[in-house]
Amino acid sequence: MGKPAQGSHFAIGRKMGSPQITVAFVVCVAFIILIAGCEGENLSDTKSNIEKSRLIAIENIQLKEQLEQRDKEIERQKELLEKCLRGQPTDFQFYGEST
Repeated sequence: MGKPAQGSHFAIGRKMGSPQITVAFVVCVAFIILIAGCEGENLSDTKSNIEKSRLIAIENIQLKEQLEQRDKEIERQKELLEKCLRGQPTDFQFYGEST
């Protein structure tokens, strides 16, 4: 029972694989961890994007309602101006004017 032959896989203790296999294994593990981390981050980004989209939609609805009110007020002002230009009485009063 002498010393095991050089390159023998039956040496006492655990023999490490070749450096290329070790490096490939470490790279694969790092890649898997990176992918898992990015997917978790993407899920939270997706949830925050959904919340942002909802808030933007609510704001858009409010702005649309404000625009509709403004358009109605503009039409009312146009009608009042036309009546004034034609000399017709209006139901509009200036401040301080008594009836």
